[in-house]
Amino acid sequence: MELVLEDISYHYPEQEKMILDHVNWKLPPNELHCWLGKSGCGKTTLLQIVAGLISPTSGNVHYQDRPTDETVSPIGFVFQTPNLLNWKTVLENALLPISLHRKVQPSEIEKAKHLLKLLQIDDLEDRLPETLSGGQRSRVSIARALMMNPKLLLLDEPFSALDYMTREELQILLLKLKEKQKMSMIFVTHDITEAAFLADQVGILKHHHFSNCLKGPERQVDLSNWRNSSTYHDFCQKIRQEMED
Repeated sequence: MELVLEDISYHYPEQEKMILDHVNWKLPPNELHCWLGKSGCGKTTLLQIVAGLISPTSGNVHYQDRPTDETVSPIGFVFQTPNLLNWKTVLENALLPISLHRKVQPSEIEKAKHLLKLLQIDDLEDRLPETLSGGQRSRVSIARALMMNPKLLLLDEPFSALDYMTREELQILLLKLKEKQKMSMIFVTHDITEAAFLADQVGILKHHHFSNCLKGPERQVDLSNWRNSSTYHDFCQKIRQEMED
């Protein structure tokens, strides 16, 4: 699904200070874009506008090729904290987008199990959240967001609280998942190395709008070695220079 942001501006109703000022962006189908910026720059606010959680003060959000099938939700959202229900199992948490509205069908249980397998946590389906690691909880939240077959997945710093090795593992998993599920993604982060690893394009958000859009280089097929390449390190440096300018 293609997303177009047109002159998006936003300020809090009780304040005149602009959080976002005439922001424009285009996300083609099946690409992963990272929005990068310092804390408080408006990244999460913009993501919430895309999700329809808040309305812009002015401007428009356009969704091209929006699905009409009622079994498909156009947008999935993965929050910074997993927000799992502690009294429900991993499988039950993954099924929440359906079970909150109606009875779950056997085919939907099988789909949830398939997603847990894709995310390499199928052996945990009967566990409660309190018994899971941070990385495992993050995987459950991604499975939950994928249950309604979204064409656009929004991720708000979902790995920020995880240790470095777990973050790297989940970043690789996310790229593989994007290719397998054929979906567009927007990933919000303040981590330059994370943006450089994940993104087809990186948007630098500062001074209330995108200062630049940097196209990511072609990745190596072997993602586990991509971080060791000079191309990756050069891209990290390019992003850093843009952030500091």
